[in-house]
Amino acid sequence: MNAANSENNYKQCLAVQGGKTLTIDGIDWYEYRGFLIPAYLPHCIPVINEHNAKQAAHCAGKLLARWDSCFGQVTNTEWWHIVKEGTWSLEHCSQKTKYGIRRGQKKFNARIMSFEEILQHGYAVCEQAVKQYGVTGELPSRERFEKKVQAAQTTGCLEFFGVFCGTTLVGFAENYVQGNACLWESIYYHPDYLRDYSGYALIDSMLDHYLNNMRMLYVSDGCRSIYHQTNIQNHLIKNYNFTKKYSLLQIYYTPLMRVSINSLYLFRHGINLICAKYPQSFILQIGGLMQQEYMRRSCEFRDVIPDDHNQNHSST
Repeated sequence: MNAANSENNYKQCLAVQGGKTLTIDGIDWYEYRGFLIPAYLPHCIPVINEHNAKQAAHCAGKLLARWDSCFGQVTNTEWWHIVKEGTWSLEHCSQKTKYGIRRGQKKFNARIMSFEEILQHGYAVCEQAVKQYGVTGELPSRERFEKKVQAAQTTGCLEFFGVFCGTTLVGFAENYVQGNACLWESIYYHPDYLRDYSGYALIDSMLDHYLNNMRMLYVSDGCRSIYHQTNIQNHLIKNYNFTKKYSLLQIYYTPLMRVSINSLYLFRHGINLICAKYPQSFILQIGGLMQQEYMRRSCEFRDVIPDDHNQNHSST
């Protein structure tokens, strides 16, 4: 069943959290960092054309709408999602990863948490995790955190997977489930327990649960970062055999935005140098737009691999 024609709990979950969502031409969208993206995991995105995206951007008053196409049907583009498919086995890991997981398993246990547990103990872990890296701007407000738990309760597509030292919560992941696949959106670790491999224990348990027990199509840590490479994605590729699953990046720009992007793109290398020297928010946003446009252009005229099991086979 096409995801666009069935009830989309993922979209509802985003809306309950306070996210701005809309449905145009039977396609669900939501606001993300000032533009629109489809409210689906990548294998559930329905077929979208420029007309659909134009209508959505116009209704939302946004300058651009971005979406994926041909997920898993192209190779070696500059746009990808980090995924783990198939069964999970410790035996396929390096000796270093095996050591970390076994050390972690001795001290920690990991499982899906109840809503009462995450409400009572989760926010304190968020505070400690963010404090460790001094990125206070990334700490959700308590109200936003509680809305996320409420969204999980009412829609059933968001799970909290915790790692415990005895009965003490020392880390957790926020996992969206849609179309028999799982997106790991955010992971928070209490820094005092990382040296004992709490992160290894959590990731091992999640892979075992979603891939082996639930037999899901894949788990994903999300798409390629526009702004920089992320350490966690490199860690997952190196230590847990995650791979890059390529797709085509598509973007609709309003006419004025398209002219601006095309003009600035001529100077993208200089913009990158300015971003490195003066990493202010506004300059970084322009640099991000240039990088995103580079990725989009890399996807033009790419051959699509025939696939009987295309991206629209899963339901939400």
